[in-house]
Amino acid sequence: MCFKVWEEITIPTFAKHPRYGVRAGQPNPRFLDAKLFEELVLTPYREAKFEPHTDVFLFEFQRHGMPAEEFCSGLDQFFVMLPCDFRYAVEAWNPGLQCNQAINNNVVRPEGLEPPTPRSVVWCSIH
Repeated sequence: MCFKVWEEITIPTFAKHPRYGVRAGQPNPRFLDAKLFEELVLTPYREAKFEPHTDVFLFEFQRHGMPAEEFCSGLDQFFVMLPCDFRYAVEAWNPGLQCNQAINNNVVRPEGLEPPTPRSVVWCSIH
């Protein structure tokens, strides 16, 4: 089963939309917060012994104004802090990001680049 990670972790700035209330248009202090993700997602999955039913955690990133290098660096640091016993997938809707973009050779290796990552991360860019 694939589980989509909620936008509390995947959006750098809350959209100027009524659904975000007072946070609309504000920076998201929990963007790529690995400790929060581990505490609120991975720990409960382990405690519930749900790992056998978990395929990947999908991180969907909507379009944003962050420079590609800054975004990839933050994403790289985020995955470095996550445990290797789960699988992760990245879906990026930002046209400035490419599937063949090298992030950190030791952590995230986009499809087609060698050697494979020690963490199981799938990278996909959607335009």
